[in-house]
Amino acid sequence: EISAKFAEEVDALLRPLLARHTKDELFDLAQHWGYPLAPLRTIAEAVAEPQFAHRGFFAELPVPGGATLCLPNLPYRFSGWPRPPVRPAPALGADNARILGGRLARSPETLERLVAQGVI
Repeated sequence: EISAKFAEEVDALLRPLLARHTKDELFDLAQHWGYPLAPLRTIAEAVAEPQFAHRGFFAELPVPGGATLCLPNLPYRFSGWPRPPVRPAPALGADNARILGGRLARSPETLERLVAQGVI
């Protein structure tokens, strides 16, 4: 409630300070003073962030056609345990036979019929 009541006054006090510094400068100032503040990064900035590179947070994944995707790894890791490899999402319908035929126990004939009808 208090933040809404004094929002305009606080904005008026902070706006000039924020306008004089980059977000990285503000982050460094906050770190110096022990204030919990972190910059909001664009995707391009996050991918270029040295700390993410050092931690191996992003992985380059080759995709069909010779291109590569930059995908995030798991955001955590445990000592002594290798991080599982980053994999692309399965193609649409790639798991149909395994899920519908295995877990849901549909017969191969039923699956063929569903494909022919355009259901799957």
